[in-house]
Amino acid sequence: MNYFDEHPLQPFLEQLASDSPTPGGACAAAASGMLGASLLGMVCRIPQNKRGYESVRDDIVSALKRCEGLREDLAHLSREDETAYTSLMAAFQLPRENDSQILAVSYT
Repeated sequence: MNYFDEHPLQPFLEQLASDSPTPGGACAAAASGMLGASLLGMVCRIPQNKRGYESVRDDIVSALKRCEGLREDLAHLSREDETAYTSLMAAFQLPRENDSQILAVSYT
């Protein structure tokens, strides 16, 4: 059995490939970064409690915490980007029939 049989990535990929403006490039970049940070986390966990690594255990723990923080930061930034982009797209739909409306849209 393949991992993706139980944990599908396909819905995300289908949404990314759709004509929907979100998720977009920032979300894809964040996902790539989170994958990288997750792999580094795995590399940190493998030797974490094994003999022979005692002299670098603090460095391993520090690197692992940084990887976990990066994953959280990237997820947060991805959500913020999607919110900002959705707001921008909504602003583009506002009417621009007079000077005050045009000014309002330019400040949105």
